[in-house]
Amino acid sequence: STDLSRKKKGSQRWQKQKHKLALHHERTTNRRKDFIGKLVYKLYHHKENNVLVAEALSVSNMVQNKHRSKSISDASWSTFFQWCASIAARDGLHFHQVDPKNTSQTCSACGQKSERKLSLAIRTFNCQFCGTSLDRDHNAALNILLRAETCARRGERWVTTLTETRNKNEARDTGPTKRKTVIAFCYKSKSLGLGTLTNLWRYITVKSCYQYRLYYWRLTLIVVLITGTFLIGCTQKAQVQETPQATLLSGTIVEIDDHGNAVTDLYIAPFTERGWELGDTLEATFATGQKIQIKFVENYGDVPEGEYLGRFSTSTKQFKIAINMGNIAESLKLKSESKVILQKVAVPSTN
Repeated sequence: STDLSRKKKGSQRWQKQKHKLALHHERTTNRRKDFIGKLVYKLYHHKENNVLVAEALSVSNMVQNKHRSKSISDASWSTFFQWCASIAARDGLHFHQVDPKNTSQTCSACGQKSERKLSLAIRTFNCQFCGTSLDRDHNAALNILLRAETCARRGERWVTTLTETRNKNEARDTGPTKRKTVIAFCYKSKSLGLGTLTNLWRYITVKSCYQYRLYYWRLTLIVVLITGTFLIGCTQKAQVQETPQATLLSGTIVEIDDHGNAVTDLYIAPFTERGWELGDTLEATFATGQKIQIKFVENYGDVPEGEYLGRFSTSTKQFKIAINMGNIAESLKLKSESKVILQKVAVPSTN
């Protein structure tokens, strides 16, 4: 306990308790400073923000409100601002404060000010002119962005006036030189409960509007070329699938097994996808120009002796080409890595 009221003033216990209370306040202050320092460093470096913009709050006047003075003092807004300015000056970054007047009462979309003053209990801003509905703090942060008078990037300071425009949600560049486009991303932190103060922004500055437009047209041209190439490829693929060549299967002889069968790299999937079934007659064309008709069977007994057959290996499901009771390697002089094309053919009836 750090209560001094239970000790007699001036006594040794009172002095001891006073020392404990001072250590307690010092520890609390150090923790607050440590948290603020880490938060500011995180916003600048871990989040890779070059510019932080906040409200120019008059903390000394705000603490005169007896209902909120303790909370404001405990939040340490002034310390937060000092850390932001210190880190920015040390690392060549930027920290700016803008006038917060009417930032919570003005619509960030159309720029019109609300006719009635919003109390702190109302946490959602609803514009009666354009119908925009936003979180109160988010709307205020957008207005703070529009009022920001400078933007910067590492290593070079670019001065640009971002004026608050009416009926347009945009940042207008009024500088005579170095026109640029500013893209802002909002970062929210609820750790300190600082409201709109912690709705901090990161700016990504494009070198100039001219270069941005040139980059935009180049990017558009690349996208058009890629899209056109993709569509042409899809059209050609569809045309290929519509031609009779879709009934072809192209493969390679991967090996000649111990029985003289030619083992291909074709599996059961290519046949089933084309609707080929056991009992069909296939025509095999080899790289040497030889053509043979084979019977697509499951058992050797389904094909007369001396005729060509094709079947699947029961273990690997690979398609094999063989001669019933013969050696296809000796008969056709086939070797591994030879190309083979299979096509389903219609055999005329003998009747």
